[in-house]
Amino acid sequence: MAPVASLEAARPAIGAAAAAGYCHFPYKAETMHWFCKPSPSHRTHHLHLVPFQSPAWVQRLAFRDALRRLFPLVRRELGGAFQLDRALAYGTLPEVWNLATDPERADYLRAYAHGYLREEIRAEQVVRRLDPFRRFLPWAEGILEL
Repeated sequence: MAPVASLEAARPAIGAAAAAGYCHFPYKAETMHWFCKPSPSHRTHHLHLVPFQSPAWVQRLAFRDALRRLFPLVRRELGGAFQLDRALAYGTLPEVWNLATDPERADYLRAYAHGYLREEIRAEQVVRRLDPFRRFLPWAEGILEL
């Protein structure tokens, strides 16, 4: 993600990114310029040009910061608090492990998975224009019930 003054001011970057091998797509075009590389069918790089301090900028930084906290705890770090059944059922991510009850852990994981899947499916639909992904989400939500 790179900050820009505005989407309009960043329009010349579309050509520059294309010259560097990036493909431009109108995904969330009202909030960012979205690029991938080397092709829509095989993406190894993403670039998002987002207006600095915009709601999208703030949201994506918050998401990035949350991901940085998502490294799982290891048994040694948990010491006597380690419970194998709990670790197998909910993992050992600090955000989840430190919740007070199993229903809270299940709700957190369900909400995370739902949001992640929804975002990924929308990106796939825009980039590849695959309408079947719209039908995939309700099925995926059904199997994610914890």
